[in-house]
Amino acid sequence: MIIAFLELPKTICPRRFQIKTSNQRTSTEKMDQVLIKDEPKNGDLLFQSVQRAVLKLKDYALLLKLRLSLLVLFSTLVGFWLASPSQMDLWLLAKLALGAFLIIGGANAFNEIIERNPDALMKRTAIRPLPSGRMGLREAWGIALLSSISGILILSLGVNGLTALLALTAFCLYVFAYTPLKRIGPWCVFVGAFPGAIPAMMGPVAIHHAITPLSWFLFGIVFLWQFPHFCAIAWVAREDYERAGFKVLTHPENPLFTAYQILLFSCALVGVSPLLTLMHHAGTYYLIGSLCLSLLLVTYALVFWFNHSRSYARQMMGMALLYLPLLFILMILDKVPVSW
Repeated sequence: MIIAFLELPKTICPRRFQIKTSNQRTSTEKMDQVLIKDEPKNGDLLFQSVQRAVLKLKDYALLLKLRLSLLVLFSTLVGFWLASPSQMDLWLLAKLALGAFLIIGGANAFNEIIERNPDALMKRTAIRPLPSGRMGLREAWGIALLSSISGILILSLGVNGLTALLALTAFCLYVFAYTPLKRIGPWCVFVGAFPGAIPAMMGPVAIHHAITPLSWFLFGIVFLWQFPHFCAIAWVAREDYERAGFKVLTHPENPLFTAYQILLFSCALVGVSPLLTLMHHAGTYYLIGSLCLSLLLVTYALVFWFNHSRSYARQMMGMALLYLPLLFILMILDKVPVSW
């Protein structure tokens, strides 16, 4: 009787009953599809884990200022190459490279920790992991300490004490002198040029256990180069620096003074860069190439002298950024063999 009553709608209106049943089935299938879609699969979990790891590595690279660290490390390795005999000590090179990279990156990490609040006010630095909130302060401190201490230990135990002392000197000048001076006055640029150039001395010192004329030459090149490079950056980003309270330009309202500094130190490089050939560490091709590069840098400096627009400052910045790696490549390609 009950079964007959339940079957009655099918008899009275079978089509209506079939439509209703079909709608219910469609709704159920949709719900099942949503549940299946929301349920994480093993492949999705793996992809998300890899994606998080990649993003974390990118943040570590930003914290250590990877591109800047690699450029500074390049100056160290070029010095090692120029001072090495025909049979290079690759194990010593590996220890020097690792130790130098770690302490350079550690210094950059401490710089970002100290400047995290001003960095948040600057467009070019607001994306860094600390001001953006993607990384906690405790994690940044851990990375900075681990990197710096590891670098000093590797250099002191695996290379030599003088190389480690130079690295420690550069570290202290960068973190405890240059970084706080940026908010005090434009002398910070002069002070900051020392820790920027000291790593170039470490390559020859790693081999000779002493500061050689080659070490001083490489120091001089990097020291002089930093002024046209940084002054161009400071002019392009002067509003950003002012917003953050960084006083890096002597006369921010007078572009001629900035152009004068850029031109002065660019001309100095014309006189200093060929000395490597006179020191018998590089050949004639380096001599010609270094003169051409330095004169090209002076040309860009003159263009900026006559036109102080942001676009020409960017061109000057780009040329300065290319100058040092190209000069180092010339040194590598036209090295004069060292005789011991």
